[in-house]
Amino acid sequence: MFDLESSITRWRQQMLAAGITLATLDELECHLREESARQSDAGLDELAAFQVAVHKIGQPAPLNTEFKKSAGWLGWLSPDRTALINCLLGVVWFIYSVVSFSRLTGGLSANLGRPNFSPTPMFFLALVLELIYFLGIIASLGIFTGVRQARRYLLFLAGLAAFCGVIALALKPSQPVCAFYTAVGFITLWLL
Repeated sequence: MFDLESSITRWRQQMLAAGITLATLDELECHLREESARQSDAGLDELAAFQVAVHKIGQPAPLNTEFKKSAGWLGWLSPDRTALINCLLGVVWFIYSVVSFSRLTGGLSANLGRPNFSPTPMFFLALVLELIYFLGIIASLGIFTGVRQARRYLLFLAGLAAFCGVIALALKPSQPVCAFYTAVGFITLWLL
């Protein structure tokens, strides 16, 4: 005797083995159940209705290929977009933070070496940015390795970097480097 639920379970296992993601599979299962019910209402027995529904949904491998095509280049790189975006953000923020940290450290050490040094608002802003970039190095390593809290931490740092970047641009609008770094902060906020 035909058992619809066990047949759907086997069908799901085949789809998962072909690389269909869980979110996509849940949606496909809804369509499969609806089509199977439609075929039953049209007069087919449960087994025949299920087989027609499976045929209409399609085979796992071609379906997976089509879903990857529709997902764009991100779909071909990883079935889990969030993990992929986290890895990409981790790499970008690591490079961004290391370069920014080293640039600021060089500028701060040059200013501190002057005999008549007096702290200015830009100096204190540079110290805050230096801390942000140092913490960004740590957060980028965390997000790259999949630490969930690092995503929220990086979100906070990106917001802080964007905010401080806007302040830096207001104090010295002729700094294209500040504009670039501020843009990276806003882009990260948008992606997260």
